[in-house]
Amino acid sequence: MQRWIGKNGNIVSPFHDIPLYADTEKKVLNMVVEIPRWTNHKMETWEDPNHTDDETGTKGDNDPLDVCEIGYKATNEWFKIYKMPDGKPANTFAFNGEAKPRDYAMKVVEECHKHWEHLIAKDAESSGICWFV
Repeated sequence: MQRWIGKNGNIVSPFHDIPLYADTEKKVLNMVVEIPRWTNHKMETWEDPNHTDDETGTKGDNDPLDVCEIGYKATNEWFKIYKMPDGKPANTFAFNGEAKPRDYAMKVVEECHKHWEHLIAKDAESSGICWFV
């Protein structure tokens, strides 16, 4: 397992030690690139499969919250088809695939972050998650 060392020499866990906000007042988020260069390892923020979203009526998929810069039609198409080579069906999107405003996206990030906090505190069901210590 690869370890990341912080400025003070301590081991840093991207999953545990990096706060959600770089600047809370301005709502600037920290983001960890999911797959670091030259590796296949993933660092992810969790979507709770036991929580049903009020607006979409769907549950979390026990998988990461995907973060991407939306500005290109190709990005949306990639998220639709990228699992198909593995024999999985095309992804479908809430809201007919239409982008939502920043405030809505921030609400989703904050909600998923609260679910993650419950997961880390072991207050949430975590079956199917591989824990590395």
